[in-house]
Amino acid sequence: MFKDLNTPVIFLHDAISDLLLALNMPKIFAVYRDTVYKRFAVEAGVATKNLPFLVQRFEEWGMDLPVVLTHVNKVGFHVNPSREASEKILGRSDVHVMAMGTLASGFLAPAEAYQYVNRFPSVKSIVVGASSEAHLKRTFQAILQESEKK
Repeated sequence: MFKDLNTPVIFLHDAISDLLLALNMPKIFAVYRDTVYKRFAVEAGVATKNLPFLVQRFEEWGMDLPVVLTHVNKVGFHVNPSREASEKILGRSDVHVMAMGTLASGFLAPAEAYQYVNRFPSVKSIVVGASSEAHLKRTFQAILQESEKK
């Protein structure tokens, strides 16, 4: 399925990642990382709904932090255990985060959302969804405007 796509990262779904973190299973993450790299020659990313716990576990295990796909938004929607705990990790420059859920399922306006998201050094990229072409344009304008301030 990924043969003709330029896909630099393949993410492990957050339900699987969070279960493996809870069960303290670092070997599965290592096998996943190695398999993705050998088979597709790309990075193996990890999605999570609990960024602080993922970072804690990988540091305990002595493993390099992967690219992490996680929710980042001003109201803490789907952010666990809390927005404040996640912000501590997001403030680190040694973590590579791809932010999702930035609009909190439509609760936040793009300008407000990306003013918040772009203040964190760990956020290197953003996943967006849109319901219309106009919504997509507003979202990308807000992202670009805030990222230029960074």
